[in-house]
Amino acid sequence: MHYPFPPVGDEGDAERSGIGEYARMLWHRRLTVVIVMVVCVGLTLAYSSLAPTTYEATTSVLIEPALSNTLLEANFPTGTGLVADVPDSMALLTSPAVADAVRQQIPDAPAAQVSEVGTTDVVKITTKAKSPSLAAATANAYATTFIRIQRAQTVNTFVSAQQLLNSRIDELQGQIDSLNRTIRSSPPSAALIGNETRAGTFEEQLAKLQDQLATYQFYGSVGVANEGGQIISMATAPTAPSSPKPVRYTLIALLVGLLLGVVAAFVVTALSTRGRRT
Repeated sequence: MHYPFPPVGDEGDAERSGIGEYARMLWHRRLTVVIVMVVCVGLTLAYSSLAPTTYEATTSVLIEPALSNTLLEANFPTGTGLVADVPDSMALLTSPAVADAVRQQIPDAPAAQVSEVGTTDVVKITTKAKSPSLAAATANAYATTFIRIQRAQTVNTFVSAQQLLNSRIDELQGQIDSLNRTIRSSPPSAALIGNETRAGTFEEQLAKLQDQLATYQFYGSVGVANEGGQIISMATAPTAPSSPKPVRYTLIALLVGLLLGVVAAFVVTALSTRGRRT
């Protein structure tokens, strides 16, 4: 009797038979697979031996709000807390200004790669160089140069603020002196309440501006240790190169060579079969 469908179990037998055929074919073409794997490994080892050795070092910096912004927030509160401007700091770290300043210290300094650590205010400064000491020194130089430039910008901000305050203080002092002269030269019977009130108001404003000026003068000349950021981990000379990695590359080459070898075995078998048919 003829069955329209193969009996139960025939498909499983056919599948096992197909897998067995593939296994026998691969065993028959094992030399092809091995040759492809050897070629891949050989090319990888050749690249590893010819590629320049590179060392990688990383410095971590905590970005903090600029002192000038902190004082501005204290004098003119907005109700929102100040946060560190990480994107702008990263842009400054990779700017030509910082790179040129670093190369003045280290002429052959490589470029730096800057990345943010998650959603924190910490950034990592990574440099790659031909020697471990150069990689570490360059990463640290980028961090210290960045902080130095940030501090210089803050000092310039305070100097500009002092100039504006001095101008405003001189203006107020002139108005106070003018009112006092008017009060002193007026007869005793003259109505002086308005002038005296204005003079008192100006003197209160003058005292506040003088206190603010003293604060700006202090921070502008002394500064703070954390201005712009602080280094939380200095780079140290790496003990092993970051590239090339012969062991890792060889393992990857073995895997890729195995896959390519299997594909090559199927291609050779298909071409051989077509040749026999023709």
